[in-house]
Amino acid sequence: MKIIGLLARLILGVAFCWSAVSKIADPGHFFANVMEYGLVTPSFAKMIAISLPWFELVLGLLLLGRICLLGSFFLSTALLLMFTVLQTYAMLTGLEISCGCFSVGGDADVISGLTVGRAAILAIIAIIGLGIEMKVTRPKPSEEHTQTANPILT
Repeated sequence: MKIIGLLARLILGVAFCWSAVSKIADPGHFFANVMEYGLVTPSFAKMIAISLPWFELVLGLLLLGRICLLGSFFLSTALLLMFTVLQTYAMLTGLEISCGCFSVGGDADVISGLTVGRAAILAIIAIIGLGIEMKVTRPKPSEEHTQTANPILT
């Protein structure tokens, strides 16, 4: 179990950090990627283009640093499921746009079954990591918290 949790943490941590770097370096192209989906206003797309890469970087560093793992895996799962849904939407509606995943600009991946599959696999890894972390951090019942009889009534 520990090795699977470690692998999940490392894969997601590296993926989020790697994904963040090109977006932080070129927020203008990432803004254009967000706008291509046609789902948000320009002002909201600007907010996404500025904040999402930094959020991904912090999330990746939290995972790599073993900090707040339960919350980090939860947020990773939510983010990756959202990415998977957005890319699936774009693919099914025939949008031929960049996913804005790991690079922006001219060398970015166009949304395809490959990018949707990659996002889905990362989401599954996040779900597995979340499940392992939930099991690890679950409080174990102790004898002092087990109540056999109500002391007030006895």
